[in-house]
Amino acid sequence: MRKVLIVTIALLLSASLLFADGNIDRNRAQEIAIADAGVDPSTVRSVRSSLDREDGIRVYDVEFRVDYVEYSYEIEASTGNILSADRDMNIWPSGRTDVTITEDEAIAAAYTDAGVSSSDTIRVRLGWDDGAQEYDIEFTSGDWKYDYKLDAADGTILEAGRDRIMKAAQPTSGLSIDEAAALVLERIDGAARDNMRIRQSRDDGRIVYEGQVRYNGYEYEFEIDAATGRFTDWERERDDWD
Repeated sequence: MRKVLIVTIALLLSASLLFADGNIDRNRAQEIAIADAGVDPSTVRSVRSSLDREDGIRVYDVEFRVDYVEYSYEIEASTGNILSADRDMNIWPSGRTDVTITEDEAIAAAYTDAGVSSSDTIRVRLGWDDGAQEYDIEFTSGDWKYDYKLDAADGTILEAGRDRIMKAAQPTSGLSIDEAAALVLERIDGAARDNMRIRQSRDDGRIVYEGQVRYNGYEYEFEIDAATGRFTDWERERDDWD
């Protein structure tokens, strides 16, 4: 019995470490999402939140409803930063097939809702969905990418979302991509940088350099921890590619 109890406690401790709150707790994540939505907290219904991992980052997934509108948020647990926000109106389009809203008017409506005056890039498409014509609008402004869907007959916003544009993280050490490449070439006698493809990436929250080398009938795959310069993956196999 004691052994079972010890095992149970160990499992509970492991779970608490895995899903322990970050610098903000679950209630604070909900408060941030509701405040960003700009709604009266007393009108919020069906609030749900959970702690998860996204690309190695611990995030809160927060969902709630106000009348017929459903809101979804991703909030970074360590900082409280909003990573994404989506709003689904849960209403049917007007059903009219005529296009009375111009492309410029649709863009202006999306800009107004997003609180921006212009965009860095934009893509607009007029198409059909559920028997009605809708504008799909995607644009970027500052640190955000926005997605909108509007009824082409009356300009009603049917869906709206935004995602934070994640900047490439920098290694915590001085290991540059050239230094990482040099470490790889030290292992393959005669190979040169022209035989290599290498890029910076993220793995379980760590910044890594990963890539391939094709040389002298072999293909090498590697991964290097950018903070330590340690190889975390190294594979070699016969190269059938010519």
